[in-house]
Amino acid sequence: MISLSLVFMGLTFIIFALYGILASGISSYLFNSSKVVKRVQQAFAVILAAFAVKLALSEK
Repeated sequence: MISLSLVFMGLTFIIFALYGILASGISSYLFNSSKVVKRVQQAFAVILAAFAVKLALSEK
């Protein structure tokens, strides 16, 4: 049982380490790309404008 738990913990560590490395790489790529940053900012602006319109048109 101990050996199975050690194997499980080892595999879990490897998976989470790979996940962290990949997430870091993707994050640095996205933040260094001016096109992607601009598109994300535009998307947030559209979403916030839509919420503003929805709030303005809502009835109590």
